[in-house]
This record gives sequence, C-alpha cells and structure tokens, in this order.
Amino acid sequence: LPYSKGFHLVGTLVGAMNPDDLDAMDECIPFTKGTLDNLLGIQHNEESFRHYFNLFMEAQNNRQVQGPSDNLKKSVRWNYNDFLQ
Repeated sequence: LPYSKGFHLVGTLVGAMNPDDLDAMDECIPFTKGTLDNLLGIQHNEESFRHYFNLFMEAQNNRQVQGPSDNLKKSVRWNYNDFLQ
C-alpha cells in the first residue's frame, strides 16, 4: 500500500499526542476500506484492500502476548466483509 503525506501527518499528530494510540493503529482493529482510502488518499480496489487485511491478520496472529489485552487482541477474528464497506 502506498504511504501518503496524509498518512504521515496522521501518524505524526497521533504520535505526538498519544504514542500508545499510534501503536494501536496497527494492532487493535483493522481500518475499514473507506477509512484506509481516506487516510492514504487513494481508492483501493478489493485486491489491494484484501492484501492489507490479510497482512493485518497475519501480524495480529504473530504478535507477542504480554498481557490480557494482547491475548484478547490476538484472539479476535475479524470478518473481512464488515470492513469492506
């Protein structure tokens, strides 16, 4: 997925205000297609969004469990179709 100036600005602002939220952007819940399109400033086709979603799920499965919240985040199985809208 392309990395846009808008996404860089969002990361910079969130990181400055609350570093924990910046970290959570890629760990707690995947972005919806609409949110990802808006953040990156492009319209993703279903193939590119599926790629993002699958990599998110892979990263979530590979995360190190360091506490109860990590265990919960790792065990959630997101429905792809809910995020496509």
